[in-house]
Amino acid sequence: MDEISTSDTVERGVNAFRIASWNVHMGLHNDGGRNDIVTECKKLDADILVLQEAWWYGEDDSDLAESVAAAMGGELYRYTSPTTMRRYPAQWTVAIISTLPAERIEDTELPSMFGRERKMPRIRLAGSGLVIAGAHLDGIHAARTRPKLWLRQRREFRRHAAENDIITGDLNMWSPVVNRDAQPLRNAISDATWPAHRPHSQIDHILISDRLDISESQVHPNMGSDHLAVSALLRIRPT
Repeated sequence: MDEISTSDTVERGVNAFRIASWNVHMGLHNDGGRNDIVTECKKLDADILVLQEAWWYGEDDSDLAESVAAAMGGELYRYTSPTTMRRYPAQWTVAIISTLPAERIEDTELPSMFGRERKMPRIRLAGSGLVIAGAHLDGIHAARTRPKLWLRQRREFRRHAAENDIITGDLNMWSPVVNRDAQPLRNAISDATWPAHRPHSQIDHILISDRLDISESQVHPNMGSDHLAVSALLRIRPT
């Protein structure tokens, strides 16, 4: 799995933190039961965790994100769509869980397939003022069937990349496209993340601004979803 190291020891705290992202796929691939999803999230040992598809399949009022936040001892910041998707059925949910002091700021809306409202939840960390967004985009799904929408989504994403210090999540798009669209952000991850049982493509990303240095980064082993989780230990550059 991919790992980058620029220092021997980094003390986590005010100026360094671990961020992780994982598409938990509604718990459908979690053969060990619901508790395993919560346990695996906690094992990521993240100060900030971003979850996509953060609901139990078939439950429109899901406690998945709350359960993970309670296990981590963190604060939950969540975007949930106002309507239920019939396919799952559930409300579309992207969650940010932070054990670091933070405040919720305005969500960022992006074009999406079928006219469903999709937004990136965002937080601002206390002290540093770093702005972090959790993302789950249509990506290749739109490119195959709605190419004009895909181009609109990419244009909006390029605009938002300049407004956030970190964008992380399942972007459903390969690294060459993401890395070009995300400028001035750069990718902390460079390895395949999907499908989990035999990964051949990277569609899960941690994009960071030049306010941050990468101490290490990792694509984690299969934990039960169809996506592999990603994480990075980041240091805030002195001003």
